[in-house]
Amino acid sequence: MPLLLWPALILTATLQTPVLLDRTVALVGGRPLLQSDVLTAQRLGLIEGEGVSASTVGRLVDRELQLREAERFFPMRVDRAALEARLRAIETRAGGPEALAQVLDAGGLTRDRLRAWVRDDLHVAAYLRQRFAAEERREVLLAEWTADLRRRTTVVLIDP
Repeated sequence: MPLLLWPALILTATLQTPVLLDRTVALVGGRPLLQSDVLTAQRLGLIEGEGVSASTVGRLVDRELQLREAERFFPMRVDRAALEARLRAIETRAGGPEALAQVLDAGGLTRDRLRAWVRDDLHVAAYLRQRFAAEERREVLLAEWTADLRRRTTVVLIDP
């Protein structure tokens, strides 16, 4: 390459605007939660909320902490019929198989990862039913337990 073109290449490279592909919104015990995780989960109806807000990120942090506890103390027994029904509902809510594929592609997820997410949600739900069964103060106890999980795990929230 001629020596005269080097300054033009350097100038062009420095003038390009950087493009943000994704960003970390939280770290839970060293595991990153990404902005794309939040947005994709919202688009699929897996979590409530709009945009990347502190409350939405907090829901994903709580989910991750609860999943870790469920994996530690509760053997996974997920009902296949419930799993398939939930996946069909997600596909319907997304607008069909093609629309679901577009949402998954945009969020960098595969159908296998979606299946694992839903399986994990069912696992956590079963664990919480067992752990807090028939408690009249269930919601209060669940909130206290989740707050304790946050205290016992390194959680870093990165300004959404």
